[in-house]
Amino acid sequence: MGLEANITVPIGEPEWNSEAAWKLPGWFEPIVVASILVGAMFFTRRRGYRIFRSRGPQSGILNEDPDSNSARSSDDLLSRENLYDAAADDDSEEPILTGEKYPPKKRRCCGTDLYTPNTSQFANHFHSKIMQKFPFLMEMFYWIITYAFYRSTNILSQAIFSKTGIWDVAQDHGLAVLEFEQFSWLSFLWPVREQDVQQWFMHGHQTFLTILNRSYALIHIPGTVGFIAWYYYVAPSHHTFAIVRRTMTLTNLLAFCIFIFYPCMPPRLLPQEYGFLDSVRHDDAQSVWMSGKYVNSLAAMPSMHFGYSFCIGCTMFYQSGIFRKRLEPGETRKSRFWTLFYILFGIGYPAWILVTIVATANHYYLDACVATVVALTAFFCNLAILSSLLRSTTISDHEEILKASNAVLKSSKNDPKALHTRVVALLNLDRFDDALRALDDGGDKLDQECVLEKAYALYKTGKLTEAEELVHRSGSDDRGLKHVAAQVAYRAEKFEDAARIYKELSSQKAPIEGEENDLRINSAAVDAQLEWQGNGNKVEPSRKKPTREDSEAFETAYNAGCGCIARGELTVAAILLKMARDLCEASDELSDEDKKAEILPIMVQQAFVFTKMGRLEEAETIQKMINVAEVPELPSRVIAQNNELAASTKNDNPYLTQRVFDSMPELKHTERHFEHQASILQRNHYVIDLQAQKFSGVAYSTSSIISKSPSPTLSPFVNSLSVLNAAAHTRGEPGKIGLKQILLLLEKRPNDVGLILTIIQLYVLTNNPGPAINLLESFFKRLEESSSPSDLDVRFAPGLVAVMVSLYKLSGRKDPIKIELEKAASYWRRKSKPAPSLLSAAGFSLLSSSNPEDFKAAGEIFSSLREQDGSDRVAIAGMVASYATTDFPKISSDLEKLPSVDRLIVGIDAEALEEAGIASIAPQPSASAGKKRSAIDTEKEKPAKKRHTRKSKLPKDYEEGKKMDPERWLPLRDRSSYRPKGKKGKKKAADATQGGVVKEEESLELVGGSAIKVEKAPPGGGGPKNKKKKGKK
Repeated sequence: MGLEANITVPIGEPEWNSEAAWKLPGWFEPIVVASILVGAMFFTRRRGYRIFRSRGPQSGILNEDPDSNSARSSDDLLSRENLYDAAADDDSEEPILTGEKYPPKKRRCCGTDLYTPNTSQFANHFHSKIMQKFPFLMEMFYWIITYAFYRSTNILSQAIFSKTGIWDVAQDHGLAVLEFEQFSWLSFLWPVREQDVQQWFMHGHQTFLTILNRSYALIHIPGTVGFIAWYYYVAPSHHTFAIVRRTMTLTNLLAFCIFIFYPCMPPRLLPQEYGFLDSVRHDDAQSVWMSGKYVNSLAAMPSMHFGYSFCIGCTMFYQSGIFRKRLEPGETRKSRFWTLFYILFGIGYPAWILVTIVATANHYYLDACVATVVALTAFFCNLAILSSLLRSTTISDHEEILKASNAVLKSSKNDPKALHTRVVALLNLDRFDDALRALDDGGDKLDQECVLEKAYALYKTGKLTEAEELVHRSGSDDRGLKHVAAQVAYRAEKFEDAARIYKELSSQKAPIEGEENDLRINSAAVDAQLEWQGNGNKVEPSRKKPTREDSEAFETAYNAGCGCIARGELTVAAILLKMARDLCEASDELSDEDKKAEILPIMVQQAFVFTKMGRLEEAETIQKMINVAEVPELPSRVIAQNNELAASTKNDNPYLTQRVFDSMPELKHTERHFEHQASILQRNHYVIDLQAQKFSGVAYSTSSIISKSPSPTLSPFVNSLSVLNAAAHTRGEPGKIGLKQILLLLEKRPNDVGLILTIIQLYVLTNNPGPAINLLESFFKRLEESSSPSDLDVRFAPGLVAVMVSLYKLSGRKDPIKIELEKAASYWRRKSKPAPSLLSAAGFSLLSSSNPEDFKAAGEIFSSLREQDGSDRVAIAGMVASYATTDFPKISSDLEKLPSVDRLIVGIDAEALEEAGIASIAPQPSASAGKKRSAIDTEKEKPAKKRHTRKSKLPKDYEEGKKMDPERWLPLRDRSSYRPKGKKGKKKAADATQGGVVKEEESLELVGGSAIKVEKAPPGGGGPKNKKKKGKK
């Protein structure tokens, strides 16, 4: 052949008398590779994900505060579909959202729309769950397919060169490579020939050659697979790993194409006169992967051994971080040791492979150079292909979208679509800070186009004020912006504004399918928060009653249950929460992890309700299922820990409780609790400090907060701190000693509502309501003299008015009750939305009078209540009672709306009640009786002797055997048979008590729906006023 004359041939044949050393069995390599793959599959599994669905929830939280994550609010309308709608082309003919549950995916390639099945429908199938549990299986399948494609290159190459003979073609290509290396203008790159390298190892360094032979066999397949498994586990992000994997994949593809169309004989297969020896086969060290019928032994160009090693070396340099100014999110700088290790490995490993492939005569120098060029080409083509995909296809992977948009921006920094797409991809990846930085880098034009995206990013990063200002400045009526505004108001605890926005959105037709359900969920969440905030009167009465729509989804049932808990309707709340839990467990659209996260707050509320209802066994059952460490969200974990401490009855060590409480993690700004949640946690902190005898610290801390708050105030948090402050000053002293200390505080803070209520409670507990009444009356008098509207609101606060009325009833004073309720009712009727409970109490107080003017005033009160809620039966009954005698036609139509008399008295035996008479309390034995007759009580007493009564002591009309009138000792007007004459007499009889004084209990309604029972005092107060003194007539 013409080429042979130009090549220097060494003298003599190559000789190597080495014997096969430490030969490995044929099964060793497959076992090593299989172990690497199985081990990687195990270590990269998704922890916490279960293939087989568990029937019941695995954990829960017992929430002392009934609002674990507060009422649930949905962000679904700000999902990727709505955000991509803004980034979509204006001339798009296909709607982005469809009514199908799993719509086909639309992809546009080469000007043609392609529709592929939506694989999301298989997410809950068994094979899909296996892939989700072991994601490395996808890499395993991929490399198996790659290896199979390599084995097919031999068949394709032989088919192409079948006429000319592939062996001769490959040998010519190999000799051409040798000639190029020795005689081309680039020959200076290879000063040492391949033959000289192998001869150096064969003569005097045969042990090293044996090691190189083993390295060639063991490193290519097992080493590369091991690297893929290792980097899949340690890569800073899956995005980085995907770049390495795609680069190696594209390297394979380009190399396989060269194998097919440019077969090249390796040096070891050239004729012996060229001075090469097949040392690997001579040493019996060939790999099992490189033997068999379909092995392509004529695939020297390019060297995939060196191509893989070059990719691995570059990855090691990247992993060291030495050439990177900015690390990836979550990545930390390596220590000097590991930085040096990665650098040395990145240089040493490709150099070792290069020596190996040359010394074993498996590749030429040029093979390694071509492999380097192929790897670099694969890396840059990777970015170019992604840029092309962004322009021509629709991608649903946000990581891929982000990479593609970044690739476009490298070639065109100001591409508006790429800038917008990058922002949307960052939002869908929950990288909100990065999205804000991308918006700032994009300039004012991008800010104007991405108002929705920027407002949403500000909201998610906790910059609520900036988000609110941005929405107001835009002045847009876009529904997406309104949703963001409502979410901002909800998170900022401006629940009235959120309710108003959701009401506006609900009044309009929802253009997006599913939005109506989301609006119902969010509106219910806002209503529940208003109830917890103490503004339940600002919720429409029709929305307070659960409807059938609330049972359609677990979110609506949950939020309705939250509202019932806030209103004290615990029985209804228990039913709704059970319904929500059942609906969530039966949902097919949620994975097991999602169900666990959704069921968690539902179980929290269930345990709270059961505890409040006294169903402690059921509450304890749920509490045993709680593992605080497994709570995914940090705010919920803090509340769960608090609730576990609050519900615990076994821990008697306050210092240990304080240590556990203080170990709770601190929350970030974006994870803060709502105000009523944070106030409960802070109060519990003070309570634990009081139990640990830290009186001075609690007194100082609470006094500091109270002094900064306005006084007087109706804030529950500030007033509760006043109670704790008083407890700290008493230092645990009960009774009168503690009361004296608190009275000293009252001199410093005379308008402290919490302190005043604490003193009143202590007076009531000591059965001394008089000073309590005087204290509250003097406080009211000071407020009435004030010109501040806020002071008047405190003066006529329904709760304080209820306390005053309760104190008056305890002391038996009826007239002041009527006056107090009339004053409060007249004040609140001038307000836009008065308290219904207070007006109802005032109306019923007026109805107890016989004055027609009072009946008229009561009718006006109940009429105003009915205007607020037309279905309020209490208001209807009050109106009927007010106008029944004066204006009957006005209320005649309302009689049908009230229960009939027969229905009210059903099951009541009137005759039995009359025969039973009036119940009386049996007199308690006096303490002076002592234990004198303890021995006689066991014996039957002898009947007393009948005493003879003189006739002068008997009544005038006494007859033997005749039953005497039991009311004969009462004055005539107090007897049941007494019938007064005249109008004045009848009026007095209506107000008097027939048959004497009767003690009975009546219920007084307080704010919040609760009530207290007080004993009616006898009319007139003390004893008879006209009792004559002894000795006077």
